[in-house]
Amino acid sequence: MPKQIIQTEWNPSKQNPNALLLDAEDVAGLLGCCSKTVRGLAKAGKIKSVRLGRLRKFTRRAVEDFISQAEAVGGSVEE
Repeated sequence: MPKQIIQTEWNPSKQNPNALLLDAEDVAGLLGCCSKTVRGLAKAGKIKSVRLGRLRKFTRRAVEDFISQAEAVGGSVEE
């Protein structure tokens, strides 16, 4: 019997799919990179973030803006 492949939809926020803010791991999943890269981009001011104590959170809009900016410069972004 052939194996059944189950596709699941990626859910950006594990705790709450309607969350207003995403963490670095969520953004990394969207961008296809590691969370360390996302935090480095935020620290360098390449992607806007909100500081909540020691945590860095991201809006969906900030992620979309980052992608648009990267496309405008030829798809390459340096940390």
